[in-house]
Amino acid sequence: MIVECTYLGDSTTACGCKTVAGRSYCDQHLWLVYKAGSAVVRRKDTRVANAVWDLQSELNSIVEELIEEGMDL
Repeated sequence: MIVECTYLGDSTTACGCKTVAGRSYCDQHLWLVYKAGSAVVRRKDTRVANAVWDLQSELNSIVEELIEEGMDL
């Protein structure tokens, strides 16, 4: 059972507020998530979040490689 709001919005971190009983979102975001046509926005949010996570993963790999090569960060 999810107890913290999972809404991402413009951020890469979830809201974290207490959820409405039986839902994955707080009372502030619940109306937005289930609003007609909002799925387009959520898919875009998910794509943006995934792109950021991919970039972060790639940067972490580059840093690890540089450290292995002896670079002092």
